[in-house]
Amino acid sequence: MKPVREPSLARRLILVLLGSFTLVCVVLLLKGFYEYKQATEDNRELKKLGESVSRMLVRTDDPAFAAKLIGALEEQYNESRRAVESIQLDPLRVQLYDHASGKLIHASPGLGEKLLPAQAQSVQLRSMLGHPFWVFAADGVRWSVRIAEPKLPDVSVARLMLREMLPDLLLSFPLVFLPVWLAVYRGLHPLRQLARALHARDPDDLSPLKIDLRYRELRPLLDAFDGLLFRLRQKVTQERAFVQDAAHELRTPMAVIGAQAHAGDGGVRPGETGCKAR
Repeated sequence: MKPVREPSLARRLILVLLGSFTLVCVVLLLKGFYEYKQATEDNRELKKLGESVSRMLVRTDDPAFAAKLIGALEEQYNESRRAVESIQLDPLRVQLYDHASGKLIHASPGLGEKLLPAQAQSVQLRSMLGHPFWVFAADGVRWSVRIAEPKLPDVSVARLMLREMLPDLLLSFPLVFLPVWLAVYRGLHPLRQLARALHARDPDDLSPLKIDLRYRELRPLLDAFDGLLFRLRQKVTQERAFVQDAAHELRTPMAVIGAQAHAGDGGVRPGETGCKAR
């Protein structure tokens, strides 16, 4: 009885390719994630944004204008974040503190009425509102700015990278699989040729196989099969010679036995006749 699932080179090839592509996907994902962590270790982009905002504020001493400027920049930046379709980005949050009046003149929802404590001219990772935030701080003579950017969860980043890579991997899979599958299919053609030759061969034909298996790796198989046929021919030849020798050796004793039997038959019959005549 045949097993339900017999071993198959084609199935094995598919599994190996799938495993290879999975491994490549994991390696690329880990590489991209590592590069992302390296790039966002100190969040240089947020620092550049904060420094640009600080340079803009240096040019004004009007609290109303400064508040409108910060509000417009915040809205513009958050609009660009909402435009990103590949991943959901939470809004940026900003505080602007006026040293002249001693109060916040702009604060995003949820940041409270007190200026966030932070080291000036640096980006730090802080926990706020139950989530981690990158916080940039800039303290000047007139203004103090705090810009808080929500830190992306690592799982969300990994999912985004996977979605970005998966289409390319799925597109390249058939381009890799088809040539390999054709190479294996063509490579197995000599074995199918050998199988057809063996099926069509006469049972009494022990002559060497005259088949070109084409590939060097298959030559040992043909040599081993021809060696087996050679040993079978030798065995058959030896058995025939033994039978002929045995027949020759038995021929003389059988002839003697036949002659004695014939002579015995000839001596008995006259006596039997004479006895009957008496």
